[in-house]
Amino acid sequence: MKIYIYARVSTKKQADRGLSIDAQVENAINMARMSHQREPDGVFIDMGVSGSVELAERPEGGQLFNIADDGDVIIAVKLDRLFRDTVDGLLTANELVLDRGVQIITGDFGELDIHSPMRKFLFTQALAMAEFERAKAVERTQDVKRKQSRSGAYCGGYVPIGKEVIEQDGKRMLVDDEDAEHMLQIMTDLRQIRGLSYRAIEHAMLEEHGYTVSYKTVERQLKARGIE
Repeated sequence: MKIYIYARVSTKKQADRGLSIDAQVENAINMARMSHQREPDGVFIDMGVSGSVELAERPEGGQLFNIADDGDVIIAVKLDRLFRDTVDGLLTANELVLDRGVQIITGDFGELDIHSPMRKFLFTQALAMAEFERAKAVERTQDVKRKQSRSGAYCGGYVPIGKEVIEQDGKRMLVDDEDAEHMLQIMTDLRQIRGLSYRAIEHAMLEEHGYTVSYKTVERQLKARGIE
């Protein structure tokens, strides 16, 4: 029998909310000590992997899925660390628990004993609730971003040449960058006068002028102005 620990975070925000890898692993190890009075035989960690990816398709989760065998134990702090959604949870649990004889334990559900209809019903309910909570969290995030966008606040992502992000009235705002025209003129000269490639312009902008700009941005900005 082998005992395996699984942990996953997809974003820094999850780590800030107490779902850090260290916290997950520490809690799971304590669960192994309490349930089996021994240390785990392996720890599998997926960093920056979205919960929308099935366990078997994750880098570390896939390895764990492939090696777990009859009598082995998988421990995770929460159901949503292991499973993508209700369907994935049921299919994965059927494969591991019913077909292979693997024991799965999570901190928020306990042992996934799905041999009886009642236990399988409770497991399905728990998966559905976790899926619902994830969907609501995504919905809340989208609502906040829409409100920020309507108010003119910067919501993250690509900052185009000609714009910069500043703090204004407690909000991050996208405003005109006073250096924009100067940067564009430099890029134009590097292309038309010196005949540099887009990658060479990226390098020259940093080394000669102190501006950080990607070659893709250079290409996009110059082509937008009819400069090939």
